[in-house]
Amino acid sequence: MYGKTIKEIRIKKYLSLKMVYSGICSKTNAIKFEKGLRQISIDKFLKVLDNLTINFEELLWIHNGCMPSPTSKLSYELTTLWNEGKVSEFKKYINFIRKNSTGMDKVKLANYVLLKEHSDGKNLENNNSNEFYINIITNYLSNLQYWTIYDFKTFNNSCYLIPYKLMIYLLKEALRAQKRYLFFNNMNQILYSILSNCIDRMILEKDFNNANNFTKRLDEISLSINNLEFRLLNEYYKAKIEYLTTNKINGKKRLINILNTANILKVSQIKNEIKSLLKIKG
Repeated sequence: MYGKTIKEIRIKKYLSLKMVYSGICSKTNAIKFEKGLRQISIDKFLKVLDNLTINFEELLWIHNGCMPSPTSKLSYELTTLWNEGKVSEFKKYINFIRKNSTGMDKVKLANYVLLKEHSDGKNLENNNSNEFYINIITNYLSNLQYWTIYDFKTFNNSCYLIPYKLMIYLLKEALRAQKRYLFFNNMNQILYSILSNCIDRMILEKDFNNANNFTKRLDEISLSINNLEFRLLNEYYKAKIEYLTTNKINGKKRLINILNTANILKVSQIKNEIKSLLKIKG
């Protein structure tokens, strides 16, 4: 189905059939593929894209007439309405999509709405109007048999909202599934975000045993990412757990040291959280 688009790209880049298909398939099969009369296997298809110096995401963009996918367009339109303060129009649009969407469209909508409102500081757990969306995400994640990148991100966006026991179970499943994506682009950052959000919720739920255990895994990932802010966040979690559980005095000393480092690195999230925890003004 993408043969004609690939032909268009190839011609506009002044690339011959030989330059794109050499070692992949015969000239006859290449011509049939570009006419939409023949398919090629996925491994050969990816080699063609590599020879065109584009990835599949860019191919889709060109194939769609240089327009976003329906999901990306939906996200853009909703974000625009929200950012422009058109709350009533935003809600009308959401209700329209809610009534007319099915299957994965409902999951994508729920994921978007919950992420948007959570990022804007809304208390979703006590907001009955969002129960519909939380249930959609909960049901979707509960029935996962095979994780893809979208599922990791969906879990990350909703780990504060789904039932706590389900969050713990899904975190373990995500860590198992992550092994398949060991060398996938940005996978460590995605998993770091999942772990840090889940650990934060564990601390909120006073499940310090699990929180302490998962900080060890977070340590491993933060080292592979080589990001000072990520490492500092994990040190904050460990110091916070110590402050709230085993050694308040030593935990406080560690938190103050982390606060000083956060001031130097200008990491406002950690700085504000420590000040709130230790009731430091200014």
